[in-house]
Amino acid sequence: MQAFSFDFSYGLPTVPKLDGLTPLVEIYGKGANRFLLLVTFQYPVDWVVITPNNDANSEAGTISVVEYAKDDSGCHCQGH
Repeated sequence: MQAFSFDFSYGLPTVPKLDGLTPLVEIYGKGANRFLLLVTFQYPVDWVVITPNNDANSEAGTISVVEYAKDDSGCHCQGH
């Protein structure tokens, strides 16, 4: 999702741009029986973003970033 346009369209403060990092702004909890949660964090520019799958069975997965070459990762995990 384009972080800066998302911030302005909802009246939120702008996500700061840090050297070598990319801002991530994503909504988690789009499935049935979930509370919406706005997740924002910064991740290294060369990492890959993975978002939850949404299908007929609701939402599955987490919002995470991965650098496959070094097997590094970061994750937003929603607990209940």
